[in-house]
Amino acid sequence: TKGDGLRNNLIHSILEDPAGRIWVGTALGGLCRLVPEPTPGRKVVARAYSGKDGLSTNWINQLLQATDGNLWAGSRAGLIQFQPTADGRDFRFRLYAEAHGLNGHEVESLAEDGNGNLWVGMQPGGAAKIVRGGFTTFGKADGFSWSTSIFDTRAGDLLVVGSPDSDTEWFINRLDAEKFVPVLPQLPDVLKTRL
Repeated sequence: TKGDGLRNNLIHSILEDPAGRIWVGTALGGLCRLVPEPTPGRKVVARAYSGKDGLSTNWINQLLQATDGNLWAGSRAGLIQFQPTADGRDFRFRLYAEAHGLNGHEVESLAEDGNGNLWVGMQPGGAAKIVRGGFTTFGKADGFSWSTSIFDTRAGDLLVVGSPDSDTEWFINRLDAEKFVPVLPQLPDVLKTRL
């Protein structure tokens, strides 16, 4: 219970991942990872996740581990994908909602079919199927609402030329792991007016 370190007593979903970690999704208490061997009288929560980790809501409805090993959460804000940090010791989270093609943001249920496709049940919004080899979209939350060019460098960096909105200067956005980092090039004024 909360007395043992949980952030809320209303538990919606519990999941054991391939590494043996126990995850708890709660109403209003967000997402918690339990200690490996809980014992009476000691705190059971090893880590509680919040907005600073990329978790956009404290209301988790469902947890699912897909056969490819990916971990997913259905939440009041949308579909959440667990993304391992660069060192592999922890997770960050990426949210998918209406802006990414879902018909709603209240994800109530998750399932995987025999072909490895992820099914998302929404209230309201019906259901959505995300194929295993699906796609990832990037947009305003990633630093640009429009782009004019996408290319990779000889060093293997993926670059997108664009802007966060139509009233600002152009940026070169470099993909760094799961996010884009904007760089404002120092262009002469004569070039800026022609762009």
